[in-house]
Parts: sequence; structure tokens; C-alpha cells
Amino acid sequence: MKRTIVFSCLAILALAIFVSAVAVEIKPIQSKSLSSGNNVCEYYHNEFSTGEKDIITVNGATLNVEYLGNKEWKVNDYQGTLVNHDFFVNNKNSKLKGVRFDFSFMDQYQPEGNLGLTEQDYYPWDCQGYSQSTGFVSTINIKEGWNLVPFDISLRDCSYALEGELCKEDILVSYLYIPSLNKYMTEQEIQKNQNDPAIRNYFSEENEFSLQKSSKWIYIKPGIGNKKVIGHFGAYIPYRNQYLDQGTFKLKSGWNFLFVDAFMVYDDSWNENPLSLSDIKGDCTIQNVYRWDYFSQKWTPLNEEFDDDMVGDGFVVKVANDCTLKYNADISNPPTLP
Repeated sequence: MKRTIVFSCLAILALAIFVSAVAVEIKPIQSKSLSSGNNVCEYYHNEFSTGEKDIITVNGATLNVEYLGNKEWKVNDYQGTLVNHDFFVNNKNSKLKGVRFDFSFMDQYQPEGNLGLTEQDYYPWDCQGYSQSTGFVSTINIKEGWNLVPFDISLRDCSYALEGELCKEDILVSYLYIPSLNKYMTEQEIQKNQNDPAIRNYFSEENEFSLQKSSKWIYIKPGIGNKKVIGHFGAYIPYRNQYLDQGTFKLKSGWNFLFVDAFMVYDDSWNENPLSLSDIKGDCTIQNVYRWDYFSQKWTPLNEEFDDDMVGDGFVVKVANDCTLKYNADISNPPTLP
């Protein structure tokens, strides 16, 4: 009996390890009752006919919805076209803070009367993982002081942000590193010098992929404490093989600011199969690799494989030459004879 129990426990442990090695797929659930913070990714969508009514609850707050026709709506005491600023931002009900309509259901190609709400848009903390619509979504931790974050993180105004969410007014300054100039520049300086050939090249279409995979500095105000930012740190599939086989990931001689993308941790089937820079150094001569420790506010060497906890974290790589990251295969000589 003891042997059977031990075997069963080992089997369960093995199953748990196997399950944890696959990224979580997010499958949003249609609901008329959306609740933030329950770890269920929920959404609401309905195509109303004129005069049709429905009742939706969001975080316990009731929305009595009626479509009046000709893009006119009545929601509780509000009547008119649906605009997030008018209805949600200025709403005094604290339960609706941060909530907003999803206008992707209501664009010019959709029939009139479409109404949508989705937590993938307004409360993505409940929708972390990967999906065909959003790609890979995860959070990174932020602390007052210097933080190295993905270049294209999207932040909301603080009046619209949720508790614990990093927002625009929390940032005192941000800097981008321009490799060809070997210098940091603020967004204002970049705008002022946008005709500089080095800056034009950095933001050119040819450099778009490298820019999307780059990181930047942001400085968070003292007293803000610890916050989180959620972002899309990978496409709807990792594209690992495409990125590394086709040589799209190019680095410049000197320091390069990057972040840990989902493809560095997951293969194209979303199985956890971490890479290290040694695996994908291609024709690069890597001189130094450091990860920024936001908590201790200092650099730490990055010598190991990337892991799922690192996705979204910024790091820097110094290379000796302009080069391309790709699978590292030694084909200079066949194996020696025994």
C-alpha cells in the first residue's frame, strides 16, 4: 500500500511539472456579470436591435443598457453615444474605475447596435497568458527609481488607472539608448532632433523589429512604491523559429537594450523551452550581458537561461560587432573520429 501511495504522489508531481511547462492559454468567457480580480477572463458582447434592453453587472455595479437606435444608447442615467470618457472616467461609482467599452465591437465594419466589454482590455490581470487575439500578456514589477521596461509599454492616465497599476504621471522621465550615437536621449530630445540621420535610421522601417524588441529607462517618482505594468510581450505565437532562422533580430556594435520576449522562453507550440543568449548568439561576439534588478537598483550578470518569470524584463547586451541573433550551430568541422 505504501509503495502504491508513493508512486501515486510521484505521478501527480510529474504531471504538475509537465503542466507547468506549458504557457497558459487564455480562453475568455462570455458573461453578463464581469468581476475584476477573480482570475477569470470575462467579456460581454451583444448585438442589440433598436429598443432592446439588457442588464450587465461589472464588479457588482449594475448597468441597465438600452439601444435607442442610430448609435444612441441609454446606460443607467446616461443617454447619448457611448464614449468612455463621458461614461466611465467621470463616473463616481468606484467599482467602475478603469472600466471601458471595447470599441472593436463597434467599428464601421460592424452592424449598428454592437456593445462590448472585455477584461482583456480594461482588467488584463485576469487575462494573463497567451491567446490568438492578444498574444502573450504578462506583468512586470515596477519600483520607484530606475526601471528598464519594454520600449512600447502602454500606460493610462492616473485618473483612469487601477490600484497598483503604473500610470503616465508616475514617470518623471524616460530615456532611450541610441546605439549609433552611443548616448541616452529623452523623448523630447528625440523629437527635437528627429531629422538627425542616426535617429531617423533608428526609427526607420528597416529597424522596426529591433525597436519593438528593445527596452528603455523610466524613472518612477519617489513615494510611488511598488506597482505593476501589464503588457503584450510576445505575438500570438512565439515565432521563435521565424525570428531566429530568418535573421531578423539584429544588434549594433556596442550596447543594445533588449527585453525578454516570449519566444526566448517558449517554443512555437507554447511549450516552455528556455533559451540562453549562447544558444542564439549567431555571428555575434557577446562581451557582456546584464539584467537590471529593479528592486536593488543595480545591474546583475545574466549568464543563465531565460525563464518565464523574466518575460518583459529589460536587459542589455554588449557585442563586438554589428551582428544577428540566430541559432548557434557549429558547422565548421564534422565530429572527430573516435
